[in-house]
Amino acid sequence: MNRVVPVLLCLCLPMLFSCTHLQRELEPPQVRLDAIALESLSLSRQRFRVTLEVHNPNAFRLPIASITYHMTLADVPLTRGRFDEGLSLAAGASQTVNLSVETDLMATGQGLLEWLRQPSEDLPYRMEGEVLPDFSWARARPYRQEGRIRLQH
Repeated sequence: MNRVVPVLLCLCLPMLFSCTHLQRELEPPQVRLDAIALESLSLSRQRFRVTLEVHNPNAFRLPIASITYHMTLADVPLTRGRFDEGLSLAAGASQTVNLSVETDLMATGQGLLEWLRQPSEDLPYRMEGEVLPDFSWARARPYRQEGRIRLQH
């Protein structure tokens, strides 16, 4: 019994230190709004297809359990949700995620509804949320992005 404890320590301690090291070395995945397209428009509902690009800046495969998002378009809350279908990104790779979003802009954004009727220029957007890597030791990593994007029809 006296010999078992030192042997177990020699085997387990390197694994514990490597997990701690990996957590410090994990670069947060990057989430970017790639496109937003209007799929349908009526007085009561609007349906958008939102395409996100998720990039793994790490030198190892990164499984992702979920991505939360909150998006505004022209300072109007557009959508909030969670993508939890999971992703597995190779080292340095990117993958797109398509979201279907329904909203009622009559209730939330009359100004944005007017813009949808006569689009003329790019709209400002803000997107933020968290990416949760699918490692038992990993914590959710926040992201935030702002910019301008043209609505596709």
